[in-house]
This record gives sequence, structure tokens and C-alpha cells, in this order.
Amino acid sequence: MDELFQNVTIAQLTDFAQKYGKTFPKKIKKSVVVDAVKNLLADEKILNDYYDTFKKEIALSPQDTEKILQCTKAERLRWTAEGKLPVVYYESFHKFGKDLKCPYYDRLFICNSITPELLDKWRISYKEKVENNSKTKIKKSIDTKQRNENLREYSKFTLNEELKFFYQLDEEAGIIFELAFWTQWVNRWAEKNELKARRAIKYGDKYLAQKNLCYTLKNTAMEILLKSKYSTAHFYVPAFPDKVFVYFCELHYQLIRDMYIGYINPLNAYYDNPKLYDKCPNCKVERQKNYYSLFCLKINLIAGTTFWFHMPYDIGLKIFPDEKTLPKIFHEENFEGYFRFGRAITEDEMIVYPEKTVLKSFHKAIEKANKYFEK
Repeated sequence: MDELFQNVTIAQLTDFAQKYGKTFPKKIKKSVVVDAVKNLLADEKILNDYYDTFKKEIALSPQDTEKILQCTKAERLRWTAEGKLPVVYYESFHKFGKDLKCPYYDRLFICNSITPELLDKWRISYKEKVENNSKTKIKKSIDTKQRNENLREYSKFTLNEELKFFYQLDEEAGIIFELAFWTQWVNRWAEKNELKARRAIKYGDKYLAQKNLCYTLKNTAMEILLKSKYSTAHFYVPAFPDKVFVYFCELHYQLIRDMYIGYINPLNAYYDNPKLYDKCPNCKVERQKNYYSLFCLKINLIAGTTFWFHMPYDIGLKIFPDEKTLPKIFHEENFEGYFRFGRAITEDEMIVYPEKTVLKSFHKAIEKANKYFEK
């Protein structure tokens, strides 16, 4: 019973005893007051009043609660989350760089209202819930597996029907459609691997290697697709095609600082008045021509089937005709995201087109195309 008085001050105890007609001299030991209060607590009504008055002071710590209930920490946390163990208050503390809260429990409820039979009932109920959840998860897993299998089968059937249609129409149309189709998915996997590499902590190099492999395969496919009668080459020039490096002279740097508030973006400042800085003998402006321009390849098959592929300028120079001879085309770039054109493969698409399947099918398609154009 001594634990009921450990955190209650002598002043609080004397005030409580005075409610029931007990008085004490000014100077008195706490042990004497405690003994007097103990005698009062023999009355059940006074005992309940004591529990109610000093609910916070006599609240049980997590360790004491586990000891009284003979339960594990996991059980205590679960019962707390379910509202089965009433919490009197939470004590905040800082640990491992985080602000945490420790619950303190209602002593009266823990000691008087929770019986071993009630604890057994809670444990049995939880066990049944876990078993039911396991059955539900297994059923859901089976249903998901079947749904994914159906998706793959349907996609495979649809693709085979399209391939059959184009091959019956024209052998080259079938070959080009097949290669363009798998090149599209290779490109999406390239962009997916790039996103993974950006976010990776452990396997960044692996994702970068896969990204580079997929882009290399895509570029190889574009070189073959360019040979087809169904392909046309174009050249895309954005509003600002050059990569620009600007080093302002002291005079213009001070002028820019006076004009702008806060962070100064050198390129924004340059494009506000490019002629001024180009003519300045002390400002240094370096340009990498057409760095952001792209070579474009359009595959236009009948029945409205069209594919578009883009290639960076420096790589396309080795494959495409001179850009001056190509028709210029306008494409609207992606407003959001990492990529100017195209997109990464989605989670649902990854079920139907896993990377290994895509790469395997791509190699078959490109081998078929190589044989066709080598005739």
C-alpha cells in the first residue's frame, strides 16, 4: 500500500485528511500523516475518494502495469491502443532525437476491474482475430495472384491479336510494330530505374546500370526503326535549346544584385537581357549548342497506331540525318516530373510487363528486325 503515498506530498495528504476531521501540527513527519491516512482508507468510500483525488499521483507506470497484469509490452501497447487500459496522462520526454510520450495508467481500474479471466478473454479474442486476418490475407493473396494472372493473359492475347493483324498486313509492319512496342516498355523501365536510383540508399549503382542498359537498347532500336518505310525523322527545338554557362563581370554582377531580391539564378538573369551580357567583353558566356534539342522518330502504322521516340542531340548526331534537313516539330513537354517526355512504368503495368519479360521480348524483336533489314 506504500506505493499509494510515494508521489503524494505531505501537504496534499494533510489537506485530504482534514476533509475527514483529521488535524496535524505544523511540523510533523510524513510517515505519521501516512499512517493516519491509511487508517482513514479502511473506509471504502474514503478509499475511492483518495483514488479519485490523487489519480495522477498514484497512476501506474508502463512497467508497473505489465507487472500487475503479468503481460508483455506488446500486449500492453495493443490494449492501450484498443482503449482497454485507461490512461490517466501522458508524460513527454525526448529520446533518440524524437519527442515521445509515456502513458500512465489508472491504478484503480487496473487493480480492481481487470481480472485474469478478462485478460484470457482479450488474448483469445486477439488470437481469433489474427487467425481470421491470416485467412483473409491468404484469400486476398490468392485473388490478387489470379487477377494478375488474368491481366497478363489478357495483355498477351491482345498483343498477339495486334501482331497477327500487322504481320498479315505486311511483314515489315509486323516487325516494326513488335520492336516499337517493346522499345516503348524498355524506355519506361529506363525511366523507372532512374527514379529508383534517385531515391535509392543501397542499390543506386544497380539501378543506374539498368537505366543505362535500357537507354542503350532503346537507342539501338531507334537506329533500326529509322530504316523502316513507316518511320519519319523530325527535329525538336525547345524555346531555349542551348546549355549556357554564365560568369558575370563585377559590374554586371553588382547590377544584378541590385535588381534581384534574395537568391539570384544566373540563367534567369542572363535571359532577361542576353544581348547585354553577350556584348560585354568581361562577362564570359559559354554555349553548348542544341544541348536540349532532340531528334524525334515517328512510327506511323495504319489503323492509327503511332509511336514517338526521342533521342538526345549528341547521340542522335551519329544516327539521324543532318538536323538542318529534318522538319522541325513542336512537342509539349511534361509540365511536372523528372522527364521531359514519356513516363516511367506504373506499379500496375509492372505486373503485366516485368523488366525481365520486357528485355527478353525486346531482344527477340530486335533480332527479328536485324534479320529483316539485312536481307
